[in-house]
Amino acid sequence: MKISSILKDNRVTVSFEVFPPKKWENLENTKAVVREMAESKPSFMSLFASALS
Repeated sequence: MKISSILKDNRVTVSFEVFPPKKWENLENTKAVVREMAESKPSFMSLFASALS
């Protein structure tokens, strides 16, 4: 489903933006945080990858 479709529903939406870890060894912690956030059943989650990283 597209985010634009979710936003057209006239309902309150909750979303999370996730920033990947700068160090590979922190990936498991990031995955744990994402699983915890997913329990809140957000409308969508997005991954932000900076061009400066």
